[in-house]
This record gives sequence, structure tokens and C-alpha cells, in this order.
Amino acid sequence: MKLKLGIQRVGSIVFGRVLEQEEIGFRFLSPDNAATIDRIVSSACPDLDGQWLFVRGSSKDRDDDWFAYDFSDEPTAIQAVKDIEKLVKMVNSPTEAPDDCGLKIVQ
Repeated sequence: MKLKLGIQRVGSIVFGRVLEQEEIGFRFLSPDNAATIDRIVSSACPDLDGQWLFVRGSSKDRDDDWFAYDFSDEPTAIQAVKDIEKLVKMVNSPTEAPDDCGLKIVQ
């Protein structure tokens, strides 16, 4: 598995951290998809900015940092979690959608 995240949503806030990661480069959902989160990229450190999810990267001392974002409302946050799940599936299995995509959603 190339990427494994722990993620939780409380109301309009989505937060989590990278549990495991190999180098993933850059993945994005197609522009015709009405996605809230449409890109996942390996950057300096984990972060969620409302449109992109940044995962582990060049700042090795920050690899275990938590990411969080307070979306405008709960439905947008719910969509963001669905989008992140799709992106993690693309990273882990670009040709098929496995049951275990590496995303653990904590209710």
C-alpha cells in the first residue's frame, strides 16, 4: 500500500494524519468532477487547505504532523472526505478500486 491515512470529521472540520506513505508524486481528480478536494500531492509536510491534501515530503521532521481544515459547512466536509477517499484509491490502485483503500474513517 503506497498511502495510508487516518482521518476523522467532526461537523465541518476534517482532520487526520499520514500513517504510512511511499513516494506518491501527484494525483488529481478530473476537472469535470465537482470535487471539494481535487488534488493530493507530496509536499513539504502534511496539510489540508480546502482544495489540496498535502502529504509527507521534504520536511522529514514534520512527517507525523496532523492536518486539519474547517470547511464552510458539514456537507462540504463530508464531500471532502469522499474526495480524499477517491484520491487515496487512485494512489494505491490506479487501475482498480480496492475494498481496503488505506483510508480509515473514524465515526
